[in-house]
Amino acid sequence: MEIIAGVCYNFLPPQTEKKPGVMLGGKGMKYILKTDGSTNNSNDIWKIGIVPERFKKQLPNTGWWISKRNFRNLRYGWYKCDNKGCYDRYHCLRYEFEKEIEPYNIVPDNWQTGDEKCPVFVNLHEIEDFDGQEILNAI
Repeated sequence: MEIIAGVCYNFLPPQTEKKPGVMLGGKGMKYILKTDGSTNNSNDIWKIGIVPERFKKQLPNTGWWISKRNFRNLRYGWYKCDNKGCYDRYHCLRYEFEKEIEPYNIVPDNWQTGDEKCPVFVNLHEIEDFDGQEILNAI
């Protein structure tokens, strides 16, 4: 079970082969980043329902939807980046914001996020409903 943006889902193991008569939940493969920094994926996801307000404290969000690219970058190793010179640093989940006292360099006004071409860049803006604090405190 995973709770994402206040909605509860049953995450079943990914099905690798299509068996006759088997119905898969969801619409293709979905990927999540969990609040503990781990990742999960499945192509068999069933929506259980919206978590009622009275149960939100007992059933907090357990993750966020992420893209396949972000899933791949996170799946095979988590680490915090302290590359002060990277222009994408303020948009990357891996960058430790607390380390920077003053900017090492200034990001140009015409910079497009992702142009740094870092192979492990995880774009914060692609993670739905991400507030950052839960995961940054967990890892």
